[in-house]
Amino acid sequence: MSNYKNYALIVILIGVLLRFALAVNYPVSSDSCWHLSVSRFIAREGVVPSFEPLGREIFHEPFAFHLIASVFYLVGNSMGYGNEAMKLVSPFFGSLSLITIW
Repeated sequence: MSNYKNYALIVILIGVLLRFALAVNYPVSSDSCWHLSVSRFIAREGVVPSFEPLGREIFHEPFAFHLIASVFYLVGNSMGYGNEAMKLVSPFFGSLSLITIW
């Protein structure tokens, strides 16, 4: 039985590594562009937008993702990789949930 757990852990780790590798290499498109630009706005300005024209009428989205992505942007931007760091938010928490459930 222990052998299957080791195989499962190896498969999960390979999947996590692939998620991070693919997330960094592919460009952001569609609705993700808007979400990451809002996160960049929050990181640069230090405020959650309310009536700023950021591509939509009024900012009404739940902003937990935007706050977390803005923290990733600030940390990554200090090393010169702000935009790439923001793309790692979704794979990080998705992989964290897989590891937590396992």
